[in-house]
Amino acid sequence: MYMQVCMGYAKEKELVKDKDYKIVKSGVMPHAYVVDLIGDYATTSSPIVVEYSGTVPAKNGERAVADQATTDVFVAYYEGDIVRSNERYTGPFSANWAEGVINVNNSSVTSSSQNVLGSVSVVHIDATTGKLLKPEAYVLEKDGTPLHNVEQGTKYKTTSETFSGYKFTTMGYDSAPAEGTVKEGHQRVIYLYVPEVKQKGNVDVTYVTEDGKVLEPTKYVVKDGKVGDDYTTEKNKFDGYKFKRMGEFSADAIGKVEEGTKHVVYVYAKTGNVDVKYVDTEGNVLPGGEVTPVKTNEEVGTEYGTTQKTFDGYHFVKMDVKSAPATGVVTAKDQHVIYVYEKDSETPTPEKKKGSVDVTYVAEDGKVLEPTKYVVKDGKVGDDYTTEKNKFDGYKFKRMGEFSADAIGKVEEGTKHVVYVYAKTGNVDVKYVDTEGNVLPGGEVTPVKTNEEVGTEYGTTQKTFDGYHFVKMDVKSAPATGVVTAKDQHVIYVYEKDSETPTPEKKKGSVDVKYVTTDGKVLEDVTKVKDNVPVGEAYTTEEKSFDGYHFVGMDKTSDSANGKVTEGDKHIVYVYEKDPEVPTTPVEKKGSVYVKYVDENGNELPGGEKITVVKDGKVGSYYFTTEKDFDGYTFSHMAEGSSDPTGKVVEGDQQVVYVYTKNNTPQPEPNKPEVPTTPETPAVPQEEKTTTDTPVKTSTSKVNAEKVTVNKATVLPQTGDKKENNSSVMGLVSLGLAGLLGLGIKRKEEKDNH
Repeated sequence: MYMQVCMGYAKEKELVKDKDYKIVKSGVMPHAYVVDLIGDYATTSSPIVVEYSGTVPAKNGERAVADQATTDVFVAYYEGDIVRSNERYTGPFSANWAEGVINVNNSSVTSSSQNVLGSVSVVHIDATTGKLLKPEAYVLEKDGTPLHNVEQGTKYKTTSETFSGYKFTTMGYDSAPAEGTVKEGHQRVIYLYVPEVKQKGNVDVTYVTEDGKVLEPTKYVVKDGKVGDDYTTEKNKFDGYKFKRMGEFSADAIGKVEEGTKHVVYVYAKTGNVDVKYVDTEGNVLPGGEVTPVKTNEEVGTEYGTTQKTFDGYHFVKMDVKSAPATGVVTAKDQHVIYVYEKDSETPTPEKKKGSVDVTYVAEDGKVLEPTKYVVKDGKVGDDYTTEKNKFDGYKFKRMGEFSADAIGKVEEGTKHVVYVYAKTGNVDVKYVDTEGNVLPGGEVTPVKTNEEVGTEYGTTQKTFDGYHFVKMDVKSAPATGVVTAKDQHVIYVYEKDSETPTPEKKKGSVDVKYVTTDGKVLEDVTKVKDNVPVGEAYTTEEKSFDGYHFVGMDKTSDSANGKVTEGDKHIVYVYEKDPEVPTTPVEKKGSVYVKYVDENGNELPGGEKITVVKDGKVGSYYFTTEKDFDGYTFSHMAEGSSDPTGKVVEGDQQVVYVYTKNNTPQPEPNKPEVPTTPETPAVPQEEKTTTDTPVKTSTSKVNAEKVTVNKATVLPQTGDKKENNSSVMGLVSLGLAGLLGLGIKRKEEKDNH
């Protein structure tokens, strides 16, 4: 936006900076400046014209309101008398320090629409130290253009980056969004990172049988390895065993190292063999009854079955005394089933059909828990028989044998074998102790598996105890994860007491604030803002108001008004100066005028609705209204209580109301009130030329400027379809320079209308 301030005069010769004038930063008020007229113009008698340009805050695309401005360029013209009397300036202008606001009259102000701009930068910070991992930089658009002073609404996108030894953790608490649009001002996208802790891990491998026997001691595949590295394990071969499965709680055979310890568990099954043969009573193998494999290298506990065969000239008489059961389960020891046959007699005697039933109790590993015994021996075919479960210490019934006859049934010719299969059981518990073997509170013995089948997997975990840290498994401890065995197992975690190292004392600091005048007077004594709080804690203070004083700046010894606590004490000192005695400017009285057109019932006519003629106009200024034509209606009179059609603005609101009657039959137009057809524009009253005394602290060659106060008549809006009034006078405009730039020039409007 560009603004030109002309004190009612045309520009003449432009003053040259540093030759005709200097602009000096004020030593009294922050952000204020002194215009120092030098050389030939130190005593000139011509009027001054000031020209400057700057930006006015406004939303995108809107026209700025020229009542506040920030100056970027300053040009001065000056012609006029400088009269010095009693240390005060009189004549065409006077100047004094005030509030950093310029009130302008008889001036031209031009403006243009603008876009308020914005910028976006990104920064990557170590959250633990505040260290920048990369210099802060403006975010780049796709074409590489930095987002610096660009239009609002421009889209942007940022991402976290990779820094060696760090990992991204979160966005800063006051960060702009990682992705968004440009807004007015400066946005900062803040990524926070924390140092990466190098984590280590272990992987061990164990080879066990289903009954818990360790085939090979646990060994490390990886010891204190880097997290994320690959590891691999493989099956081993063991005589009399074959791989069956991975443990229930086993880690993967192939994978990656993780923090802590991974346990890889391979589970193997014991194997055995079963065969069958058929012999005569002399032990000779019958033709076709040679040794035949029934189960070869089969898992222990696998059920098997054999049957009698028929041989010409021979009949079955019994099982050999060394024979394994005709049906049973594979054991670790090879088993041989032997059927014995007797040669038929030449004149066989008819034999009555008979049958037998025997019962066997075995463990899943093939161990016979109770010798086979007959329930029925040579019984009558068709008779009933019954068997029942037995109890055995350390075992529990699991199932009937795969080839078992029914537990309850009827005798049949031949022999029926009833087989009860039992599983071996065991117990596992866990406890947590210190290095002296004392049980830690909350670490008492706890059952993990109770009377559980051998081979069932179990798992335990480390626990946390205040003041202790885990160091190892006890030498007598069962593995942390494993399988139930016939022998009770105890898992024992050992913890060591934490070393008693003193906690480092947190650094602390304090912050106080006080308010004083330039001459040392205390306006408000020292007040604690933060008292002995941790270093790094944020603090804020604020400027305060004191009657008769204004803030001029922070004391040169003062710490920052806002910041973070540091070790030791911080002292914040606000400095104030006594206000100058300035004349009180009377409040200008204002008024508004409205007009409307109604019928005899007071209803507004279409097109005659209430409109504003003058809004907040100067009291005493003139206003004008006129009749209007409405189809089917004729003006009748002014409403009761209506203000005059033409008159002067008074304080408050005035309403001008024209009343119309509806036309029934043609009739002569009623006489209208006399209204001046071309009213003579009254002369705008001129202010009496007065002298405003203003204290000035410099010589006659220097003007200390902070405020310009000039009166300007309000532009009078015109209302009506037929008439317009071309007379107008300028209204009051207030312009704020840089928030605190001050140029104080007050000039009286002269009757000769320069």
